[in-house]
Amino acid sequence: MSQVNPAEYITWVQRSLNRILKIDLPTNGQDISAYRTAVREFKRKSLGTSSNDDAVDRETQDALIRQNEMTEYYISWVQTQLLVLGHANLAPPSGTKDSKTIGAIKGFQLSQKLSQKIEADGVVGFFTEAALVRITRQPPPGDIKV
Repeated sequence: MSQVNPAEYITWVQRSLNRILKIDLPTNGQDISAYRTAVREFKRKSLGTSSNDDAVDRETQDALIRQNEMTEYYISWVQTQLLVLGHANLAPPSGTKDSKTIGAIKGFQLSQKLSQKIEADGVVGFFTEAALVRITRQPPPGDIKV
């Protein structure tokens, strides 16, 4: 199993926090105080924690993924990238995570051998998003304000 690049992972978290909290963190992979404050705020709002814990543990990561997948423009981005990669059944992107989208994500995860790192489950977490970005060279929305 390959190692996760810490800066790439932090960038993923930063983009996710920007989308979810509607803030403007730099997406530079740096673990700075504003990043840690945003993690605490996300945990307070999404997980109900009130401590000063700013670690992105498995529970926090899972909550970030769930929140990302509830964001229409994020799912539209995923669908657009999969469409570019040949999943024509997703045209036009709807922004809704339906069974076709889940199937296309699973197919992508399997084709990229992501199942060696994660379960091919149709969920767009760090590894799946990183593979989409690496192949299509299109970053996900992360600095979009609603």
